[in-house]
Amino acid sequence: MAASETGVQKPDSASAKLETKKGRLMKRLKNVQKMKTVEKAIAMNEKYAEKSSKIKSVYVMFS
Repeated sequence: MAASETGVQKPDSASAKLETKKGRLMKRLKNVQKMKTVEKAIAMNEKYAEKSSKIKSVYVMFS
């Protein structure tokens, strides 16, 4: 048996690159989802703050 016939096969470089690339895409997707969630939370907070200020102004007008 020669050294190249040990039975251990190296993975194809293309498949190794594909796995690495998939991992990075998943990480990017996760980061994008986090950013969207944060943006949505900020928008909701601003919306409720605006509603609250309107209610307070109406309350002040009628009291």
